[in-house]
Amino acid sequence: MSEHRPGGPGHSGPVKPATGGLSPAKVAGQALAAVTTAGVGAALGGAGGTVAGAALASVVTTIGDAVYQRSLERTSSRVRGRVQGRRARVGAPPAAEPPTRHAAPPAGSSSPTLTGATVRMRPLGPDPRPRRAPEPPPADDSPTRVNGPVDPATRVQDPGATPTTVTPSGADETTTLGVAPDTPPAEPGHPWRRYVVLVATALVVFLIAMVAVTGIERATGSPLSGGSGTSVGEVFGTREARPTDSVGAFYKMLTAVVVPRPIAWVGSTSETGVDNLAPHSFFTVACVDPPVVQFTSVGEKDSLRNVEATGEFTVSLAPEPLFEQVNASGTDFPPDTSEFDAVGLAREPSLRVRPPRVAASPAVLECRFVQTLSLGNSTVVFGRVVHAVVDTDALDERGRPAIAALAPLARLGSDEWSTIGKVLEITRIPHRGWPGHFGS
Repeated sequence: MSEHRPGGPGHSGPVKPATGGLSPAKVAGQALAAVTTAGVGAALGGAGGTVAGAALASVVTTIGDAVYQRSLERTSSRVRGRVQGRRARVGAPPAAEPPTRHAAPPAGSSSPTLTGATVRMRPLGPDPRPRRAPEPPPADDSPTRVNGPVDPATRVQDPGATPTTVTPSGADETTTLGVAPDTPPAEPGHPWRRYVVLVATALVVFLIAMVAVTGIERATGSPLSGGSGTSVGEVFGTREARPTDSVGAFYKMLTAVVVPRPIAWVGSTSETGVDNLAPHSFFTVACVDPPVVQFTSVGEKDSLRNVEATGEFTVSLAPEPLFEQVNASGTDFPPDTSEFDAVGLAREPSLRVRPPRVAASPAVLECRFVQTLSLGNSTVVFGRVVHAVVDTDALDERGRPAIAALAPLARLGSDEWSTIGKVLEITRIPHRGWPGHFGS
């Protein structure tokens, strides 16, 4: 015998198509597509390339989700067809067949049946007749009685109980008696609503990706693409624009004429205890009383972050014998790598500040942070000199630092460096001793 229950294989009510929710895998895939495409746009260069890449990411994720929803609808349609085919194979009576009445058997028949009772069986599928609520069971909870002989395969139940099954004599089908639960009709679909939701979802994913990319760029100090393209942060105004071709050309010209530039070999210590060392060629004295020096960080370098976090730094003079080490310490190591260790330079403890000094440097200034001044894409760092150290071997007979013993390096344009070279000496002319021959 086969049994047909509402909602089972024989149920002919409408099948509601499955809906595809936003699973974590789908959201992660959309975010990855947005970040990747935005990076490709940034690598192409220019704000237009970045925006175009981001827009392409939104379109790709929207189309992908639409295809996903369409596949769900096709799957639902195939399942509905299989259900209907299975219902036809089990031999369900046609919907138009009228109900069957089973009366008492003729005289002499040995088939047991219900005496004085009529059993109505309706065909499977939706009942076209109006439904009514089931009546409550009798108050006395007494069992239902049936007059006459009862078929052992037949069970009669109260109207409010769960539907059971009855097998009429000579039939090979088990039919559910009682009121079948109503199946709510499927609501008409609105495809445009789904696509609006898809577009909104793609937009949200795009914005999340842009925030993530901007955060990465701010943390690394460079575009996500690693090339010369415009970063996402520049497009949305969350990051200062980097030099364009014209600005870069002017920067090269500027550093080629502002020469020679002394080098501040800045030592600092991070909050986690990593000692950093980096050369900065924008360096000079900012104030005499109190003694203040300044160096400029182009972009957000480790030196700037460490000084702002800890409030202390050292400036070691970069001497000619350490030329290669000075240049190597300018490599963009990750923040958790110490240039002292990577380059092989010995440290020596400072007297007044925490960051160490370069032991091989002939002169070092120990400084405490005063303030910073942001100018475009650069930050000027001011530090008060609290202690100065000069090797005795670098002092002349008057007790002053000797330039020949210090042998400082200097930066020129492009990849050019310079040493002190020929030293000229001349006395400044006071006004009262003006000779007057310069105008003749």
